[in-house]
Amino acid sequence: MLQSAVRKGVWLDLLLMAAYQQTRVSMRGRAVDLRPGQCVVVMGEWAKTLGLTPRQLERIMDSFVSENAVSKAAGPGKAYTVVTITKYKTFQSCEEARGGSAVEATGKGRGK
Repeated sequence: MLQSAVRKGVWLDLLLMAAYQQTRVSMRGRAVDLRPGQCVVVMGEWAKTLGLTPRQLERIMDSFVSENAVSKAAGPGKAYTVVTITKYKTFQSCEEARGGSAVEATGKGRGK
């Protein structure tokens, strides 16, 4: 049970860190171009932020890769990792597709 909660926390963190649109970020003095659904992390620092060991985070990320939920690419000199969320658009609200807000699209927040 605890393991699934930790996995879920890592997954949600990935979704929150992912670029929503094409953007350029600076990571360790290098410009990194990100597409929607990508984020750039330093695995050791991210593990510490999550309260995990680097090995624990690596195992969780490897499981996401094996499930085809994400792909990973090491930056130059392995200074950072670019994580790409597979089917990122699936996890976005239908707001843009329908022209309304996510609250309107789901019916939630209407006081019913």
